Amino acid sequence: MGRVSGFCAVACLLFLVPGQAVVAAVESPELRLGGTVEPIEYEIGLWLDPRSETFTGSVEIAVTILAPTEVIWLNARDLEFDTAAIAVGEGVVGVEVIEGAEGYVGLKLEQPLLPGTARIRLDYSGRARKDEVGGLFRRQVAEDWYLFSQMEALDARRAFPGFDEPSYKVPFKISLTVPEGQTAFFNTPLESRTEGPDGSTTFHFQKSKPLPTYLLTFAVGPFDVVDAGTAGRNKTPLRIIVPRGKSEEAKYAAESTKDILELLEDYFGSPYPYEKLDQIAIPNFGGAMEHPGLVTYGQTLILRDPDEDTIPRQRRFANVCAHELAHMWFGDLVTMEWWEDLWLNESFATWLSNKILDQWQPDWDRDVSIVRRRNRALRSDTLTSARQIRQPILSNDDIDNAFDGITYGKGASVLAMFELWIGEEKFREGVRSYINTHAHGNATARGFLDALEVEAGKGVVSAFTTFLDQNGAPQIHAELTCPDEGKPSLLLSQRRFEPADSPATSTQTWKIPVCVAYGVGESRARQCQLMTERQMTMELDSPGCPDWVLPNEGMTGYYRVSLSVEMLDRLLEDGGSRLTVPEQVGVVSDMNAMILAGDLTEGDALRRVPQL
Repeated sequence: MGRVSGFCAVACLLFLVPGQAVVAAVESPELRLGGTVEPIEYEIGLWLDPRSETFTGSVEIAVTILAPTEVIWLNARDLEFDTAAIAVGEGVVGVEVIEGAEGYVGLKLEQPLLPGTARIRLDYSGRARKDEVGGLFRRQVAEDWYLFSQMEALDARRAFPGFDEPSYKVPFKISLTVPEGQTAFFNTPLESRTEGPDGSTTFHFQKSKPLPTYLLTFAVGPFDVVDAGTAGRNKTPLRIIVPRGKSEEAKYAAESTKDILELLEDYFGSPYPYEKLDQIAIPNFGGAMEHPGLVTYGQTLILRDPDEDTIPRQRRFANVCAHELAHMWFGDLVTMEWWEDLWLNESFATWLSNKILDQWQPDWDRDVSIVRRRNRALRSDTLTSARQIRQPILSNDDIDNAFDGITYGKGASVLAMFELWIGEEKFREGVRSYINTHAHGNATARGFLDALEVEAGKGVVSAFTTFLDQNGAPQIHAELTCPDEGKPSLLLSQRRFEPADSPATSTQTWKIPVCVAYGVGESRARQCQLMTERQMTMELDSPGCPDWVLPNEGMTGYYRVSLSVEMLDRLLEDGGSRLTVPEQVGVVSDMNAMILAGDLTEGDALRRVPQL
């Protein structure tokens, strides 16, 4: 049935492991693998029946041994092992599968392995769950059964044993054997198929480019396939894969994906980096996932009866689609080294998806949604227990907790703030340099920030890290001074934003790119300066005393603003018509924050809100 072949050039005596026979753990890792053994590539064969609660698999992993070792630790969870062996050169080393900490198994060797290369072979079985998502899971639609997978963050180990960390990024060769009448899909294009005497079909897929385990995905079932044409510089084939009978509901997704992908290629200055782009609908599934070549979506996100479609529904799909496709470069082509830099994936995709949709559908007016997202992040960041964007990972729970509004919302807002300060073109050139330097590999926050700093020619790293590596958000108080002679100026002071009843007063400071909008008469100007100390004076290049000042143009900066009643009056004169709608939304949010901080009374705020 298509088991992985070519394991040994000589007859191999496999060490048999009856069922789940294990012995006590031997110095098992608990969070990360030790790094003494690294994968080179995988060959995996899976036998998948969507009607069955179990599946079987064979995995062969070529590895490099970096230091003498008596136990090779792998990630595995809820798997039962049948056979295990390690081939070294022309020989086979007997191994015993031992149980480690949760999510780990060890291959205990009869004799230590010295540095060099080897091949690990394991035959095993596992569970395809019905009511949970993670690893392999099943869905029923009427009389049809389907099987899908979701590996992020720590569930690839439920589908196959291996090195389930993002830094282990290597090629995969996959074969899926399925019952008669079923079709199988993987991240890569189909290479060939073979028919079994029992009516089963084995789908052999092309070897993947280097991928981390969390980005692998499989799908099996009686699907319909919608051809959506080709897109982009490489004329990438596009398809929408749907449960049987749902083809008509894929109309909008099939029509819109091409434009979104091509705008992303233009931004990155490089073609979509994979051979195909399939997007697949999963019944009873929330969210979406950026698997390269096979992006998964909850069915209600990607499918809709064309007669019942609405603009809000289209906006929702397009936003998620742009987010997931942005990951093809930021996250898939270049992958974080470890989960503490998840923000490199999610903050960036959140920020860029809005940018792409603004180009594609400017009439959707997404600026207000972006400010509201920033406001939600600022509210969460008020808590003393709030996470940092780049939070140290000390447990598996910390990995799960990283998928939150701080990573997505705050991270995206900080990126927008620094883009405004650096300049759109220089920022994009930094992004392109980072992608080109680390393509098909891994990177850290420092690699990204270094690339931005080279293009910007100013201290991006030291400023950006003040937002990455501490929680909370700054509040800037501004006072306008207009002398009889000389330029007007703003005296800016910063503190951590805290409600007035907070038990402790923080001494935190940030290096803040402050962009100020101000006006004299009908003119409007902008001026930006990096605030590096607790207080700063910004001299305004204005011909006279400004009629109004907004110390956060476009509400793009990730900080609160506190103004005196007099400055608020000047800002909101004429109903705030001099402000954009996002700025009006942001000012109201900042007024509420001023009330919480004790800087403004409810009465003073309410008297000014009707002006907007």
